[in-house]
Amino acid sequence: MNILKKGFLLFFILILSSCGSPDSEGPAFPLDEQAFTRAINDAGIPLEVTRYRSPDTTSGTAADFDSQTVGKYSSFEFQGESGISGRMTTADFEGEKYLHLSLRLPAEQFSSDEEFIETGLPQLFQYAAAFYGQAGTMDKAAKAFNAHIAASDKRLEESIEWTEGTNINGHRCTGSIYKYTHDPQYYSAEFEIMSGLAYNYRTIDLYSVFKPQTATVAEVLAASPPTPDEEAKIFIVQGQLKILDKKEIEGTFSTVKGHSAVLSDESGSLEVFLAQGHLSLKEWRQERRHFLINSLKRGYVIGDSIPITVSLPVFSPAPEPLGKDLEEDQEIEYTYDSISQLKDYSDQKLLRYALKADGAYAESCSYELYLRFLASPTPLLEEISKLQREEQKQVLNLLCYYPCNYDFQSEFEPVLDSLSINDTLTLLRDIYEQWPHIGNVE
Repeated sequence: MNILKKGFLLFFILILSSCGSPDSEGPAFPLDEQAFTRAINDAGIPLEVTRYRSPDTTSGTAADFDSQTVGKYSSFEFQGESGISGRMTTADFEGEKYLHLSLRLPAEQFSSDEEFIETGLPQLFQYAAAFYGQAGTMDKAAKAFNAHIAASDKRLEESIEWTEGTNINGHRCTGSIYKYTHDPQYYSAEFEIMSGLAYNYRTIDLYSVFKPQTATVAEVLAASPPTPDEEAKIFIVQGQLKILDKKEIEGTFSTVKGHSAVLSDESGSLEVFLAQGHLSLKEWRQERRHFLINSLKRGYVIGDSIPITVSLPVFSPAPEPLGKDLEEDQEIEYTYDSISQLKDYSDQKLLRYALKADGAYAESCSYELYLRFLASPTPLLEEISKLQREEQKQVLNLLCYYPCNYDFQSEFEPVLDSLSINDTLTLLRDIYEQWPHIGNVE
C-alpha cells in the first residue's frame, strides 16, 4: 500500500498546530474529566465525552494483589464531528504513564483506503499527543507506523497489526488499523504508548488475575516446586538481570527465542530464561519488577509474553479438546496466517482453536469471540455449552479478555444483560465479574 507524502505533511501540520513543544510532558495520568477537557480545548479538538470512568482510588500496588490491579485507571468514550467516535484508557503506574486510544471513522468520509491513511489516521496521533504529550515522539511513531503499513501486504479488511511496535525516546508504541466492511462500514485505528517501565507494570497488571506472590529471589528459591496440577508458580520479583548467551526453549506451539540470564537482588540470584518480548535488552537490564514463572516444564522464565499456557488468564491449563477426532484437530494450525482466517472459521472450529491458543493467537481469538458475541451471542453460547466445564471456563475467559483489557465493556455489558439466564451465561457472568477493573468504577 503506497502512502503519499501529503499524509506525512498533514500529520506534521496537525501536531505542530495543536501540541506546542515537542517535548511537552502532557497532563498527569490518569486523566479526569477536567484534564480531558483542558487537553482538547488547548489542542482545538472538537470532542465531547459520552461516558467517563473515574480513577480507581482503591487500587493496590504490586505488593497487594487483592485488588487485582497495580495501576490507577480512567477511561473515556467520546464523539466528535462527522461521526468520529473513540475510546481512551489512561493509567498511572507509580508515576509511569500508559495510554490506549482507539478511533472509529465512518468509511463514507473517505474515497479509498489510501485517503483514510493520508487524512484520517493522523487524527489518531494528534489526539494521542494532546493527551499524552511528547509530540516529537508521536511524530516519529507516526512515521514508523506508516512505514509498517506501507510494507504490509495485507488489506485493511484483514487488519494490519503493528504488534512489534517501536521504542522511541524510551516510549513503547504499538498500533493497528482495520476496515469494518459490514454495515455501518467504518475504519478503526488504535494506538498504545507508554514508558518502558509502564510497559513492565502493564504486563504485571495483565497477569495479576493470577494473584502472583511478591517475593525476593531467596524466597523464590525456597518455595516448593509447582505440582502437575498447578503447572507453574508465579512471582513478582524486584531485581536486576544480567543477560548472558542467546538461548531457545520450546513454547506451547513453537520455539521461543531469548537469552539465558541471571536475576539478582540483595537476597541472592538465580538463573532464568528471558523471553525477550518487546523491550530492548537495555531496558531489561534496568532494575525493575519482573514477572517470573517457575514452570514445571521450562524452569524459571521471565518476560512480557510468557511462552506457556498461562500467558492469558485461564482457570486451568488448556485440556485437550474432547469429542473431536484426530483428523479434525489436525485442521487447526497456529500460524500468523491463521489469525487473518479466524473470521472465516465456524463457531466449532473457532472454539477448538481457542482451547490451545496462547500469546498473539489467543489475543486474536479473543477479539473474534468478542465480535461474534456482539453479533450472535445465543448461538455462540450454545456451542460453548457443549464443551466440558473446564473447557467452557477457558473459552469464556478468552471471550472476556478483549472487552475487559481494551475497555469495551460498554458494548459487551448490554449484550450480556439482554440474554436469558442459563448455566453457561451464569458462568460467563461470574468470570466477567472477576476481571480487573470491572465493578470498580461507574
